[in-house]
Amino acid sequence: MTFDNKIYEQELMKSFNIAQFDFVEEGLPLPIFYGSLFNREQNMEFEQQNNFYLVKTKYSIVDKTLLAERNQSNGEQKFDFNNKLDLQKLETKFNKFEKRFKEFVNLEYNKICYLGIPSSECGVYNIPQILAKIMNPNQEIELIRTITKDKTHIENGKRQILFDEITKGLELQGVGESWWEKFDFVVVIDDVTTTGSSFRMIDKYLINKGVPKEKIVNYSLYKHQKVEKWNSIVEKYKHFENPRLNSQIDLIIWDFDETIVDSRKRNVEFESTINDKMKLKKGNKYFKNGETFYRASPIYSIYPGLEEIFEFLANDGMIYEIISNRYYLMEKLFYQEKLRKKIFPKDKGDGCRYVSYKTNGEYTNYEKCCWLVPTFETKIDDYTIKYLKPSPETIKNGVELTLDTIEPTRIIGIGNTKNDIIAYKAAGLETVLVTWGIHYRFGRDYGADHVFHNPRQLLDFLKKNTSGIYSSKDFDDIISLVAEPQVNFDDN
Repeated sequence: MTFDNKIYEQELMKSFNIAQFDFVEEGLPLPIFYGSLFNREQNMEFEQQNNFYLVKTKYSIVDKTLLAERNQSNGEQKFDFNNKLDLQKLETKFNKFEKRFKEFVNLEYNKICYLGIPSSECGVYNIPQILAKIMNPNQEIELIRTITKDKTHIENGKRQILFDEITKGLELQGVGESWWEKFDFVVVIDDVTTTGSSFRMIDKYLINKGVPKEKIVNYSLYKHQKVEKWNSIVEKYKHFENPRLNSQIDLIIWDFDETIVDSRKRNVEFESTINDKMKLKKGNKYFKNGETFYRASPIYSIYPGLEEIFEFLANDGMIYEIISNRYYLMEKLFYQEKLRKKIFPKDKGDGCRYVSYKTNGEYTNYEKCCWLVPTFETKIDDYTIKYLKPSPETIKNGVELTLDTIEPTRIIGIGNTKNDIIAYKAAGLETVLVTWGIHYRFGRDYGADHVFHNPRQLLDFLKKNTSGIYSSKDFDDIISLVAEPQVNFDDN
């Protein structure tokens, strides 16, 4: 049976308490719901930061003792569970995890198999595995790790997780043939998610074992992010009111992934090697007919209908920038001429700087594009703070970069996620949510000023709001779908 995103979404809305939980879905085959958001800031109090690591507690099967997460600096455990106070902290935290998780699942309706994603160590149970056992004490099925794997490595500040790494030593115990048929759903539990890489690989592992994709549901105890001045951003988002200017749009900020390019099926293996120029030469398995990376068809294609939009904007002389949390990758992808020319079809030197140099016997004439805005950074001593969305700082910096050319009075931000809309509103921009790259919305629009479901709707909007034919208010009344802000913003 072919997997249908819409049917899957409908089934989850009927079977789980979706409305009370936030989720991430960009770049993922299946959404990940999470119980709480943990936002780490540079000036966060030590106690608050330290208590987060209670979620990393493990139980030694051999020694029958609790093991706390260790400090990277000295290797000492962050908590002493022989200390009554630390043990109470753990019990309180676990009870909150359990209560929140039970709010998510509908125990009266569903027959559920619970699987906790194991840690990298064998011989221990972590919090997700313990929670899975508590939820169904008679369930013999469990996901364990039979050999200890290396910690996920960090490359260029990014976690690079490949399938063989995350699934090393994994084993499903207590399963028989077609074991999943007696369950309505298989709920996969992890302690913390950031990009969703672990879930992506575990879901793939289960599907390879025969579990139908439509039965898998992902849940994380925490969603982790690093955003400075988070409470201030929340307030700006919640109380931002679009002034509904009757002026024409004179600057557009675009998101990249799943807004412009279809990168949902992430080519993780290629992305992990894109900094190696030797991987981009002729003979690479990713390119056909002896092409190089520079001349090959784009790794990620742009959505149908967007070429017409970019042609219109270029012909209209509209300035537009692209801001992505994956700037490091986007910058490399723009070395692909066929992608670059589709997005900036008329740019002959204003935004794209052209040079001529030789690489592995092949010529390429591209250096960089000024309309790709780097992630804004600041340094405190030896610590670098990167202002990724939902922080508005890179958005604001992008606007400032245009001030030598224009004095924008009406700026719109186009994106496909909650974080895009938060960042745009916190920066004071008019917001556009586009849904063609979204597989799962669960009825949410995040308070966007406009919502468009296909590029034709967006093109009509841009034509009417850059040519002066209609004002923004006129267009809202006729075509645009205006969404109300979500009530439960605080991620519960």
